[in-house]
Amino acid sequence: MAQKKNLQKKAVIAGGVASVVALAALASVLFAQEGAKPVVPSSENEDDDNNNGSSNSNNSTVTTSAVTKTAAATSLECHNDPSAGTAMVVSAKLADQSSGRGIPGKQMIFTILPGNPVAILPTDDSGQASVSLDASEFSKERSSVFIFFDGDEEYEFSSCRIDVVTSQVPTDEPATNS
Repeated sequence: MAQKKNLQKKAVIAGGVASVVALAALASVLFAQEGAKPVVPSSENEDDDNNNGSSNSNNSTVTTSAVTKTAAATSLECHNDPSAGTAMVVSAKLADQSSGRGIPGKQMIFTILPGNPVAILPTDDSGQASVSLDASEFSKERSSVFIFFDGDEEYEFSSCRIDVVTSQVPTDEPATNS
C-alpha cells in the first residue's frame, strides 16, 4: 500500500511537471506570435546534469542581420538642341556623382509633361541617352521634358527637366504678320 502511495505521488509530480512544461511551451508560442520575447530566468539557462526536475531546452536562436549596401549618388545633366528644324534632340547624361564618370547601361525615361513616357532608352558607354522629339508632340507653346533614372541597387534616383519653347503656331489660330 505504501508503494502504491509513492507511485501516486510520483505520478502527480510528473503530471505537474508536464503541465508546467506545456504551459511554458504555450507561452513561448504566444509570445512569439505577438513579437515579444519571454524572459528566461538565468537558472534555466544553465546545464542541469543531475536532472532534478527542471527543464533545459537546447533551442538555438538564429539572428540574421541585413547588410544594406548604400546606393551611389548620381547626377543627371539634360540638354536640348532645337536647331534641328521640326525635330528637337533631347539628351541626358547620367554620371556617378563622386567620380563624374558616365554610367553605361541604365534605363533613362523621357516624358513630355504632362503625359506618359515617350521613350525609354539605355545609356551608352559614356552614360548618355538621346531622343529626337517632333515639335508636333508638344501640345502647348511652352512644355517640359522630364527625364529620369529610376535608381537601382547600385545607383540612386536622378532626374532633370527641360522647359521647351516651340515656335509651333496653334492650328486653330491664324498666323498674323505685323
